[in-house]
Amino acid sequence: QRFAELQPEDRRRAFLEMVAGISQAAVATSDLTTEYTVYPGIERYSVHAPRYAVRDGDYLYVSLPGASVSVPGVVGDTRVNPVYWSLEDRATTVITLQLPPAFTNVQIAPAAIAWRAPAGGRVTFSTTHTNNVLTFVRRITMRPTVLDSHIYPELLEMNRTLSHPATRTVLVTRDQ
Repeated sequence: QRFAELQPEDRRRAFLEMVAGISQAAVATSDLTTEYTVYPGIERYSVHAPRYAVRDGDYLYVSLPGASVSVPGVVGDTRVNPVYWSLEDRATTVITLQLPPAFTNVQIAPAAIAWRAPAGGRVTFSTTHTNNVLTFVRRITMRPTVLDSHIYPELLEMNRTLSHPATRTVLVTRDQ
């Protein structure tokens, strides 16, 4: 409903903020399309961010856009009370990086993750490298539930894994 109720100018500004959240140099390559006839709603857009990577000699570093993924309700090292997940959350993020022709050796990329969350939720990360294009797909499905505190150590460990810099860091080297 956020975009359905906005005035056109406010919607345009919100979209520009989303694009700038990826990179200050990013340029939208598509319009924002929204579909709210399904639940949860779908927001789609694409951007082009030139020179997004940092080059250091024969190395190219990239930090994937988007905030770290975290497990809801994980705020400390221990928990006595149950954890309450109030909202259903479904999100798919696809990030495609076109590598420069001379840089094809992927040294570091996010590892695949497949976590079956409590109450039927799921978190998956995957990385593919084909024809000098790196594609990262993050899929998250969380369902409302109340979790006993004894499951908290598992949630804490998965939260550490999902929010670790390794889930968003890419290092590519120049071909020799």
